[in-house]
Amino acid sequence: MANFPTGNANEATMVFNTPPSLPIQASGNQCSLLPSCITDWKFSAVLDALKFSDVCAENKYLTNFSSRKLNRGKGVLFSSIPESIVVDWIRALDWDKVMAVNEISYPHLVKLFNSNMVIVTDDSENVCLKSFVLGKELILTIAYVNSLFDLPDEGSKFFSFGEWNTPECTLADFCHIFWEGKTYPFSGGKALNNMFADHFFLHKLIFCTLLSGATTSGGHTTDKNTMSMYLTFMTVHERLVNLGFIVLKYIAYSAVHFSKNLPYGMFLILVFRKENIFLPQSWMEPPKECCIIDLNSLIKMRIQHFETDGWYRGVKKDAKADPIKVSSFADTPPRKRTHNSTSAVPPTCPNITSLQAFLESLHTKIDSQSTIILELKNQVRKLRSQEVPLLMLKREKK
Repeated sequence: MANFPTGNANEATMVFNTPPSLPIQASGNQCSLLPSCITDWKFSAVLDALKFSDVCAENKYLTNFSSRKLNRGKGVLFSSIPESIVVDWIRALDWDKVMAVNEISYPHLVKLFNSNMVIVTDDSENVCLKSFVLGKELILTIAYVNSLFDLPDEGSKFFSFGEWNTPECTLADFCHIFWEGKTYPFSGGKALNNMFADHFFLHKLIFCTLLSGATTSGGHTTDKNTMSMYLTFMTVHERLVNLGFIVLKYIAYSAVHFSKNLPYGMFLILVFRKENIFLPQSWMEPPKECCIIDLNSLIKMRIQHFETDGWYRGVKKDAKADPIKVSSFADTPPRKRTHNSTSAVPPTCPNITSLQAFLESLHTKIDSQSTIILELKNQVRKLRSQEVPLLMLKREKK
């Protein structure tokens, strides 16, 4: 890391009531304004030389990043959540360091980081991002990010650094990723809704704390692309993923896609602290209650914990006689129990049989209509391709 010049000890402890307009003079040597000298000035009063690495960075801040929304990330109060295999996994991976950092937020510094950021190396094996915050150069590599969380510098990366995936994911994609191609009768529901409680809990935590994108009122990100799904899959199945690579890729991706929220606000705050960048109190935003995951917020996500039944998905009432059975195996989707049977699959009845027959008939009709529509499209395409030679022939005759 390239450190900002610190000068002598007296300079490092100087405090100004008003922002100086000229460089500090000490012992006949001239040096720039120190980050440690910034106290409670307004952000606009800080010298541009401390905020921006060059004119291009200043222009990016004024035209783009100053108005971009910031994803803080959600903190997880592990002490309030009952012990489960999910919490054990997270602690074993040291991911509680990622998810529990939610004390304060400095949105101005995060926006400055993105404004000054450049991609030094886009090689997937040696990604390097460089930025400039309050007079200090920051260099982020895969190894550096992993070292912040005491994670090994290894693991699957999937795809290359510059390869992006479409945000649309079909039901078949979910089935293939989470159940490795196995087929289950999902009855029109999404595959994620068939994950059992512990895995679904972990999925929620990942999407609420690590990934980028806009979020719903419940804190769940709406930006579910293939990369996000693979990250969830890797964690659910306890396979190693290179978290440093994923983080750097998302930072670079979000910076150039203006419709995206800026991700990893709390991660960057951790970087600022490690690099001893002094943070003005007036720039601080205290944590909000909605940015903390505890049992109450999990209940809003339809995830509950009972001392007798453990983790439970859905709305459970004391008088309910037919709870949803949560499977203990990843390859077995949950099914609803009946009053008179312990079987995971309810017995068939004439009504269900007739309904299944009706649905099969309906699907057949839909497939037939789709075939007709496809044939009509092909005919229209052929007719349009024939129009061009006819028009050229008419022009030649004229």
